[in-house]
Amino acid sequence: MWLFIMQVRREDGTPRGISVWVEADDDGKARAMASARLAEAGWTVIQIDDETETKAGDYFRACPSQQAFLRAQQEGIAWRFDVELSD
Repeated sequence: MWLFIMQVRREDGTPRGISVWVEADDDGKARAMASARLAEAGWTVIQIDDETETKAGDYFRACPSQQAFLRAQQEGIAWRFDVELSD
């Protein structure tokens, strides 16, 4: 499983941070799948800030990231947007 930390944007929109989990054999396939599925949902990847291989043991307690990891195991991909704080 691969975890990507990305910046995405809808057309003429403000960039948003997103974490994307992808079940794939290698990082290239995972990157391509993440970009394609986000595009299907109307998002354009503008930057990949980080990518790392991840496994179930990295999530030691129930949290939104663990839930996304488990969804990606079942569905092949899952994502969640970063929480945006306002002033």
